Amino acid sequence: MAQQPFAVIKDFMNDPMIKTKGIDPNLVGVSSNYFAVISHIQIDKTQVRLQSIIKRDAQSKVSVYSRQESLWYEKLSEKK
Repeated sequence: MAQQPFAVIKDFMNDPMIKTKGIDPNLVGVSSNYFAVISHIQIDKTQVRLQSIIKRDAQSKVSVYSRQESLWYEKLSEKK
């Protein structure tokens, strides 16, 4: 589920996870050129989790900054 961006610094500072941290609002911005994309893929008993950090440059060109993949297999239950 996509999260809504903070429109203004005041919205960020009022977030329950942030408001008790004592962060100086003069050191905060609410814009970014980096974004996280998390994908979960399952094919039969194989599952893959892919986390990518996407970077947008000054010309709005998007590229993959980093990527991490986790692959795991679900054990097949034996039928008795």
